[in-house]
Amino acid sequence: MLNHPLAKRRRKELGKTLRQVGLECGVGEDVISRWERGEREPRNSESLRRYAAALQVEPGELVAEPEIELLAEALNSMDPGKAAG
Repeated sequence: MLNHPLAKRRRKELGKTLRQVGLECGVGEDVISRWERGEREPRNSESLRRYAAALQVEPGELVAEPEIELLAEALNSMDPGKAAG
């Protein structure tokens, strides 16, 4: 499973457009957009490797653990006042 928020955040940090990343990966900007929105995943390890290279990260950094991702979303949505106890 792709870590979609990280991928999008990293692309923006680098100041790259969807088109630029798509060109580096050999896919269309619509494909990159779908990857970032979680509608699709890279088809194979080579696509993932090219995507990671375009984002200047290791391929493993783009792979999310579902449980960790769900936990992070839950923590981010918590009211800070309630979390303090």
